[in-house]
Amino acid sequence: MSRTPTLGQRPHVATVPGQRQGPPDDDAVLPQQPGGSRRRMWLRQALMLALGVLAVVTLLRSSGGVTNAASGLQAADVEALVLAAGLCALSYLFAAVAQRGAVALPLPLGPLVAVQLACAFTNRLLPGGLGTLATNGRFLRRNGLSPAGAATAVSLNSITGFAIHVVALAVAVPMLLSYPGKPFQLALPGWSSGPVLLVALAVVVVVVAGAASVRALPRASALLRRAWSAVREGAAVLRSPRKTCELLLGSCGVTVLHAVAFTVCVQAVGGTVKWQDLIAVYVVGAALAAAAPTPGGLGALEAALVFGLVSLGMATPLAVAGVLWFRLLSFWFPTVPGLAAFGLLLRTRRL
Repeated sequence: MSRTPTLGQRPHVATVPGQRQGPPDDDAVLPQQPGGSRRRMWLRQALMLALGVLAVVTLLRSSGGVTNAASGLQAADVEALVLAAGLCALSYLFAAVAQRGAVALPLPLGPLVAVQLACAFTNRLLPGGLGTLATNGRFLRRNGLSPAGAATAVSLNSITGFAIHVVALAVAVPMLLSYPGKPFQLALPGWSSGPVLLVALAVVVVVVAGAASVRALPRASALLRRAWSAVREGAAVLRSPRKTCELLLGSCGVTVLHAVAFTVCVQAVGGTVKWQDLIAVYVVGAALAAAAPTPGGLGALEAALVFGLVSLGMATPLAVAGVLWFRLLSFWFPTVPGLAAFGLLLRTRRL
């Protein structure tokens, strides 16, 4: 005898990876953990945020003080900054296209763009990009994918983005190594204690990231098995030329748009470094900052980008101002609309 589910319940549906199923329970917006583990996670993330902010403040103090940075920020070309803000906003559309390309089922593009914007908020709450994985996974399950199918889709999207960045690195690193003046080996002009502080910051980042890596070693084999399973299951999605184009175009678009936005921000404050060298600095800096445990590479990315710009001959105050404008537009400003999008998606039960 069949039983009609009461209010608040949902019927049982057999789950097959990649197939539609009913929406998940309402309390699974973010990964569920025991109370003690959840408290430790929030404390650890708050500590990582504090360390990232401290690293940015240290960078400002060692590069001539907040006054010089503020003057560089105020002297920026407003029209160029508006263009950079538009490029950063457009990256959310490309991120949505990439995620849609990783799913065999048709997905509405508008809500998917809102989900990517909501990730700008959830990524401040969870370390290592887990906010993006959790939010996208939740949305995919709400739209009919099984837990295994949603995990495969977000993994395929992440693997594609990683592969594209590796290709970009293969182009950027030789460009910088062949640059006249041997970049990344020059002294930092005008930094009285800057080199010492920068080295100390790098040591802190490496030690913390190394400790996290050591803790993750026992799970390395399990992660590799999951990645291989995602590749095999994602091969079915890649049989569709349209899905493959969406996935590749979206992933490339996110990287290119952020790199160009960084270039525009640096040029907006008066930087004269060639645009191709600026893009190479961004690609290498983003790769180095990916090892940092702070949200969005906070602190590590700023230091890497400033160091790269100064190594290419740019004045330190201008380099700091350009990097700060880029991070304000790409990291900090989207947090508020991301929170609004997250709340809207919750109210409309899309998450």
